[in-house]
This record gives sequence, C-alpha cells and structure tokens, in this order.
Amino acid sequence: MVNLNFHAQTSCMSGIIEKLRKDRGLSREKLAELAGMSAMHLYRLEKGKARLTEKMAQRLARGLQVPPDVLLQQPLPGAPVIGTVQAGVWREAGEDPLHMEDWADPLAADYERIPCPPDRRYPHAPVFALRVQGDSMDKVFPDGSYALCVRLSDAGLSPDAVPSGSIVVVQRRRHDIYEATLKRLQRRDGNIWLLPESTSDRHKPLRLAPPRHPHDTETTIHALVIGKFERL
Repeated sequence: MVNLNFHAQTSCMSGIIEKLRKDRGLSREKLAELAGMSAMHLYRLEKGKARLTEKMAQRLARGLQVPPDVLLQQPLPGAPVIGTVQAGVWREAGEDPLHMEDWADPLAADYERIPCPPDRRYPHAPVFALRVQGDSMDKVFPDGSYALCVRLSDAGLSPDAVPSGSIVVVQRRRHDIYEATLKRLQRRDGNIWLLPESTSDRHKPLRLAPPRHPHDTETTIHALVIGKFERL
C-alpha cells in the first residue's frame, strides 16, 4: 500500500475511453466499428499503448456520444475526495458517499483532490479518496488521514478475489441507513473476517456472511484501499 505524506500533484486518471465505453454498454468491437478502426487499435488506445490523435478522438467521440474535448482534455490532477468513512456513524443513502451517482468519476471537477501516484496493479481503475474519521483503524489510518481507493468492479475483482490482509471499504446496511468504514480483510477457516485495527476495544471483528433474516444488517465490500495520504 502506497503511503504518501508529501504535497504533490500527480495524474491518476487513465482509461477514460475504456470507462466511457463500458458505461455505455459497448463492446470494444462495436465501438471500433462505430469509429472506423480495428478492435486491436482501440485496445492499444485504451491501454495507453497508442497515441490518441485529434482525428481519432473525433471518431471515437461520435461512437461514445461525448464531445471530443472529453477525450482530449488533460486529466484532473489527484484523487477526488468523495466523502468520509467512520465506523459507528449511520447515514441516509443520500448522505453516504458510496451511494453518490458520480462517485469515483475521474471527470468530476467539484471535489477536493489529493496526490495520487499511479498504481501498476490497477492502471485503468479510477482512484478516489475517502477522509477517515474516528479510531476504528487508527493504528493504520489516523483520524483525518485519507484512504486512496479503487472500486472492486473497476479493478476487476470480486470480494472473493480480494487478497487476504488487504484493507477494504465496507458498507453496512440496516434498513434504509448505511455505515461506511475501513476494515482489514482476513481469511480464516473458510470464512472472511473484517477486522478493526484500533487503539480502542470498542470496535469488534465482523464475519462477512449473507444476512439470515430480513432485518439483519447486510455487509458488503465496495472498494479496495491501495494507499494512504496524510497532510504534513
């Protein structure tokens, strides 16, 4: 996990063509057909292995139904801070950052942004940041620090594929209220455990399991934490 404690601005936006294509439900072959290019060339553009010219951007923009400038613009620096996570604080859906329609959208400009180096493991997954409050993970993430995250879906991971020992963003749902928090994922005896790393004994381990009754609290893993940022 990358640990940052300096002030810098690094672009962490990549894979915009691929993200827009998937958002619109287009296969690579279909978009290539609409843009009049080969699927292999489109693959190289999506992976940053070929240069996107203005002419290519115009053809792709027609297929994606966006202005060409969206594909040609310079990436916004840093990871957008989309909200906070705090164990024990329950919110309505509209106040929960994991329910925001544009969360982790690399084109969103209205967020505070913090430094974010590229992560070679997930080069095309948009990175977002969450401000950590409270002490449920304060041995790793002190109050006021930031967790750099990627959505599991953007990283191509299922909850079962998250490596043991990773820190994850967990959402707990109770009726129509939600709690978002960080936890250390550990696999033991065929079970997935979500562990706090706290200086307080108030926070207890959670076993990830489907709810047995309609009124049980539902726990899901939404994102993988790939780094930490602390302001000096």
